[in-house]
Amino acid sequence: MKSLLKVLPLVLAVGFSSFSMAQKKDDYKWIGDYEVKSIGPVQSGMREITVLGTKAKEKDAVETAKRNAIEACLFGGLSAQGSTAETPAIIGTAPDEVVADNQEFFNTFFELKDKKHAGGVYMRYINRFTKVSLEKVKGGYVATVTVQVLYDKLRGYMEEKGFAKKLNDVAVSIARPTLMVVPSDSYLKKRGFGKDVEIDGRMRFDADYQKAFTEDSDLRLVIAELSKIMAQRGFPLKSLEQTLKTMQQDQVIQMAAEGNAVKQETALDIVSRTAMPDFIIDLDFSIMQRGPQRYIQFILIGRDAYTNEDPVNESGGGQPSSSASVSVLLEEAVLNYMDSFCSQLMSYFTDMQQRGRKITVTMALAENADIDFNSEVSFEGETGSLNDFVMMWMTENTVNGMFTRTTSSPNQLNFEQVRIPLIKTKKSFGKEITIALTAESFIDGFVKDISGMGINSVKIERGLGRVDLIIGGTE
Repeated sequence: MKSLLKVLPLVLAVGFSSFSMAQKKDDYKWIGDYEVKSIGPVQSGMREITVLGTKAKEKDAVETAKRNAIEACLFGGLSAQGSTAETPAIIGTAPDEVVADNQEFFNTFFELKDKKHAGGVYMRYINRFTKVSLEKVKGGYVATVTVQVLYDKLRGYMEEKGFAKKLNDVAVSIARPTLMVVPSDSYLKKRGFGKDVEIDGRMRFDADYQKAFTEDSDLRLVIAELSKIMAQRGFPLKSLEQTLKTMQQDQVIQMAAEGNAVKQETALDIVSRTAMPDFIIDLDFSIMQRGPQRYIQFILIGRDAYTNEDPVNESGGGQPSSSASVSVLLEEAVLNYMDSFCSQLMSYFTDMQQRGRKITVTMALAENADIDFNSEVSFEGETGSLNDFVMMWMTENTVNGMFTRTTSSPNQLNFEQVRIPLIKTKKSFGKEITIALTAESFIDGFVKDISGMGINSVKIERGLGRVDLIIGGTE
């Protein structure tokens, strides 16, 4: 037994403890005095777990280990292992009381398969298992088994029976960010799908997504597969390819198509402003060859669509295969990393919900302006400088008055780390509607207020998270 514990120090599940003599002899009871080793997701909706089972007979020891894997998912949860994030218990609140209050249900659900019994409902949620080892001990056997659990189906069944809250009813999952999966600039640049352009005095890569989708069939498959994987984890998705079609239909990219126009946004800026995702999931991948086999290496970055910050990233590779399609190769490559990736993404988004989304606001005077930021203005019976009004308005309309003024002169004010609410409720045609706030829509209230002072202004959008406001121009 000592040698076994050296190999699997985190794993201990004793089958004898699953029954209590204080109840009826065959009543199931959860004890919860063991840990399991979570290897991670192997396919969408599954978890792979290594666990022990102890019984007097060999077959019973193996079956007990299989049942203990289901029990761990329901009552104990799965601890974080390597890049795999922690998975909370499906029935996480007072599981012993839940079992006692619903004894007949759990007796049937966890009935152990043996010569006299066909086995309980738990068996439906075991996809496959592998016996790792079997050791003879005093009074019986200890089986070490690796089990693939149909986790999402198990959770769905417990939700249906009323023993688990639906994910979108759980506090931490009240809202999930909207995502858009895009190929990375690095991937596109290496294949000639885009070019460098000058925007605001610096060179930026301007992607040609339409050409990439038309000419690179592997890219379309990989983007679709990753989008599916994220959707299965409950994230709302915006389709890059569908957004491109919408942009063409609505002629959103007309300015970019005009040869003599000054380019102020890249294709990604325009795509983001059109689709309005919270995060851009930036994917770079390579299909590698090893003899007759292929596998995928990838870099996955979760980028704040408003600030271009990269709070989340993962990289890795999959197992070589001689027959798997490109989409299957990607799924096998990324699945072990998705729990960690999604957990980091949600942590960043939760902070954003609590402290506000970050944007940048620049205010500058028009060339023919007849005022500056030191000019005196009046608002609701109060008089002061335009600069003072700007500071008051920003303090009143940001989350907890959080922003940083990085430039202050009579002709220009720059604000960074401006924390704004994610959504805003406003009246439209007598009805209240809720909209997602962008930098451009955030500044609408300011534009309206200075318009009441007789001050003209022009907004220039720079993607979702930046707006430039040109103030004081004469018509």
